Amino acid sequence: MEKEKQQELSVQLEARGAEIAKRSLEAQLELAEAEPALLSAKGAVGAIKKAQLDEVRALPNPPKLVQLTMEAVCSMLGHKQATEWGEIRKTIRKGDVIAAVLAFDSTKLRARQIEDIERKYMADPSVSVESVLHAP
Repeated sequence: MEKEKQQELSVQLEARGAEIAKRSLEAQLELAEAEPALLSAKGAVGAIKKAQLDEVRALPNPPKLVQLTMEAVCSMLGHKQATEWGEIRKTIRKGDVIAAVLAFDSTKLRARQIEDIERKYMADPSVSVESVLHAP
């Protein structure tokens, strides 16, 4: 009887080990797919000049997609109150926005924050890098 339990536990552990290995491989593949985009995005952010941020900040009424993008950035950086353009402009005015984005660690986002960001900013299929870059 004891030997049967040990064998059953061994089979269960083996199955769990296989599932963990499968999940680990999936996570590694997702990371490998996302990492080039992250590096590209960091490079693009690093190329932003203060004058360009000043130009965006000076807009009295920016295109909706530009405001939405800046609101998402502010939200991820912890500026939850920055949902109106005036508050977003104050956040952009701070000299450390580019450095904060470059130093941003997405692994520190809580599940609730990720859900909010996905629901508010990512769910709309019309929102993409291209659409923001070419916002009217």
